[in-house]
Amino acid sequence: MRSIHFAVFLVVCFCLYALPAQAALVWRPGEGWTDDRGAGMESSSKDQLLHAQTLETAGDLPSAYKAYKGLARKWPRSYSAPEAHFKMAWLELRSGSPYMALKTALKLMIDYPGSVFAWYAMFITIVVVAGLILITYAVTRRGLRRIKPKPEPEPALT
Repeated sequence: MRSIHFAVFLVVCFCLYALPAQAALVWRPGEGWTDDRGAGMESSSKDQLLHAQTLETAGDLPSAYKAYKGLARKWPRSYSAPEAHFKMAWLELRSGSPYMALKTALKLMIDYPGSVFAWYAMFITIVVVAGLILITYAVTRRGLRRIKPKPEPEPALT
């Protein structure tokens, strides 16, 4: 009787072990908790790139960004990955996140130095850094003008 219970226990354990364990939420350093269920993922990197480009031309920029990010995460060494990183940086710059665009562009230049998109990423880097320098200069100049003391009037001669 014990051998039957043990055999059933082994079969149940094997069946549970064989089931695919997919987590809905996955922790990644630098990203935090992300949903990895694969919604909207295509079967190849080329199809995923075409899907993301279709979403971008349709004007659905948040979904296009997610599709590009999914491509870069699922196929990091594919031929389409540098373009996906560039498009992510460009969409981040367009959405008003220059720091995220700079981070993505620098990652593109480090991970794919021989790609033509690394040169495009340098353009994004130059634009972001120049914009930050101009903003810093404008704030500093405006701040210095306010700090300067007003000249005291000269005493009247009597």
